Amino acid sequence: MPNDTPLPPLQFPSGVPGLDNVLGGGIPEHSCTVIVGGPGTGKTTLAQQILFANAAEGRPGVYFAGPAETPLKLIRHQQQLGFFDRDAVHGGIRIVDISGEVVEGSASRVIESIALETRDRRASFIAIDLVRGMTPVALLNDLAFHLSRCEVTSLLIIDCDPLDIPPNTLLSTADSVLWLRQSLDRDAAVRTIQAPKVRGQQPLPGLHPLRLTWDGMQVYPRWPLVEPRVQRSESARPLTLGLQLDAIIGGGLPGGDSVLVEGPTGVGKSVLASQFIAHNAHAGEQGVVFLFEERPDRFIARAESLGLEMERLIDSGVLDVFSLRGRDMSPDEVIHEIQRLVKRLRAHCVVIDSTAGLELALSGGRGMRDCLWRLLDMLSGAGVTTWLNSTPADALLHLSAFVDDVIELRRIEESGHVNKYMTVLKMRSSQHVTDPRGYGIGDGGLLLEDDEPVPRRNGHPPRPRLALSQTA
Repeated sequence: MPNDTPLPPLQFPSGVPGLDNVLGGGIPEHSCTVIVGGPGTGKTTLAQQILFANAAEGRPGVYFAGPAETPLKLIRHQQQLGFFDRDAVHGGIRIVDISGEVVEGSASRVIESIALETRDRRASFIAIDLVRGMTPVALLNDLAFHLSRCEVTSLLIIDCDPLDIPPNTLLSTADSVLWLRQSLDRDAAVRTIQAPKVRGQQPLPGLHPLRLTWDGMQVYPRWPLVEPRVQRSESARPLTLGLQLDAIIGGGLPGGDSVLVEGPTGVGKSVLASQFIAHNAHAGEQGVVFLFEERPDRFIARAESLGLEMERLIDSGVLDVFSLRGRDMSPDEVIHEIQRLVKRLRAHCVVIDSTAGLELALSGGRGMRDCLWRLLDMLSGAGVTTWLNSTPADALLHLSAFVDDVIELRRIEESGHVNKYMTVLKMRSSQHVTDPRGYGIGDGGLLLEDDEPVPRRNGHPPRPRLALSQTA
């Protein structure tokens, strides 16, 4: 007996980075997607980016321009974007003006024009851009009803005020709905996209940040972990510092751990982070540093002055340093960028210097806890060891709850001397020494005073005996 069960629809790529994840795989073949949003939210750019991406794969498209702007004006504006292909406009994509039929309000003439062009061009994709205020509701309803039954993949663009909603008929008839929004948060413009409805697929819920650039639209999904979680092995080689510190943290940092190094400015957090990433890079572990405060040239120059040969490591491709300082980013953009570079470099070690700078980059601190929780979970799940530098001011965020290991660096002024001490406050996966150790910072970097716990005097450790420079 033949199987009459219809096959599931094909999924076409949207050509918009990150959007296919939000849709649950891509744009279903022969589906009708309504793109809703207010002025300036990116509706036209999104539709054209989808058409050009699919035309490049041999799926021709037609863009029907309504009363909003003429085809010539549309081309003049869109040709500046990276995805726009002039040759495709004369080949795989045709732009047709239907503003006259729309203004007349004749649903039959609009539908007839669309059907004729779609058939003549043998189009796989069509996009229809209408101005809601100039389009009768009856025409919108008839058009949505027609598109939902066409053997063509269609995009219906409807402008919608942020405080308004499109007609229910559109939302009910459409196979998919993409809602674009723009709002102000602490004087920063925040753009998001939402897929409240995608028939036959499982879209990612929630509002997903997006950016409009010269390359077009980029979506940053609030995805679940996309990397398979790794099983930690007790025999996995720990990541070491090449210092006496390895002894007091149980031989090294377990692979996949997150370590928080807390301390005020000038105690050597960045020096210690440089030693950690460089030492493991020399041992063959791929690493990457993300700077949110310091410029890369200064970070690298300091490492060179300590004899860590960081420039040679960068030239050999085993280590890289990136700056995200001064950026205005959403938590999802930060996670996406770090994940992208970690995957590209196949990094096993990551340094984030520092959490205070990260908070500034997050559009004034918006979503700091959420960003760190998801970022560390993603990196740990991929088996990446992550080093975070933070200052005492970050204690208000209770960062220690997010990490596996905590190391504290502090300075105490005694008898006219400034003494520095290191204390391992927390280690989840290994035995560690809990007594403070004195340290100094010299030409070779951060060095512990000795291999024995430092005795306490009046509740505080004494001054280190090493004659080292006390400058960070």
